[in-house]
Formats: sequence, C-alpha cells, structure tokens
Amino acid sequence: MRMQTWRLASAVQAQSPPGQIAALVGEFDQTLALLGKGDPARPLFVPWDAESRQAFEQVQTLWLTTRAHWVQRGATDVLETQHLAGELVAPPIGLCWVSSGSSLATPPSSTCFSS
Repeated sequence: MRMQTWRLASAVQAQSPPGQIAALVGEFDQTLALLGKGDPARPLFVPWDAESRQAFEQVQTLWLTTRAHWVQRGATDVLETQHLAGELVAPPIGLCWVSSGSSLATPPSSTCFSS
C-alpha cells in the first residue's frame, strides 16, 4: 500500500490523465478488499484479532474519506497530496503484516506496529 500511495501521489502531482489516476485508485481499492478478505493463494495475510481489525478499519476509513481528493486531482494541491499520502502510509497502531515466507527455506516473518 505504501508503494501504491507513492505512485498515486506522484501521478497527482505530475497532473497525469484522469484515467491513470482512476486506475491507481482502483488498484488501491482492490488491495484493501484483498487484505480484508484474504487470498489463500498468496503468502500474505493479516492475523485478525480485535486490535488488528480496528487498525485495518482505521485505514479503510481514512481511504474512504480521502479517496475523493485523489479522484478529483484538480482540487488537490502538492502540499495536500503530500499530507494525504503521509496519513495513508503512517503505520496504524496494532496492525501486523505476516508473510509466510517465499519458500521452505524462508521462515515466516511479521511486522507489527504497536503503541
């Protein structure tokens, strides 16, 4: 999501065509949906508990409240774009990302953000 946010902010600041920005917004929407539902074919999942669910909901809420700013790029100036991108990439407290490893030789790992 950090890379997607960077690409989206860069596209807005470069005044890319609306179709390109809409495609990037759509990718972010799909990523949130995938994380929320999970995909057994992919080695990334969120170990849902009350704290991680709340943190994920905060990310979803932030995205839903700022999504219109990204789509309406004409109303978003450079400083506002940087501010919105910074909010999206700040790690929410209590959210953990767990990777099952890329092979049998790579052990699982997790990254958690806590207070």
